[in-house]
Amino acid sequence: MNKFTIRYLNGIKQHISKSELVILSDSLQQIGPREYLSTTTFQTSLEAGSGPNYLAGLFTIELRKKRWKERLETPRGLVERLAKTGQFTANHEPNRT
Repeated sequence: MNKFTIRYLNGIKQHISKSELVILSDSLQQIGPREYLSTTTFQTSLEAGSGPNYLAGLFTIELRKKRWKERLETPRGLVERLAKTGQFTANHEPNRT
């Protein structure tokens, strides 16, 4: 399994896969064999991500004898989807109604 660590300027660490590393590579600086430093904060990278909303490929879920396929959503896609439904605001506070 390809796991990499990103360290953000605000101290947050994130473990990501090779495909996520490719998406975020424009804003990363390698500081070790499997370790990268982000030039942005974690929140900024979510909001201003330049990658796709979903990763390539599908996975199959089976629950109670029912099957369906789903795509793997990226953090950027999640933020965008929540913002469209009003559940995510610019100040990062959930919209509780």
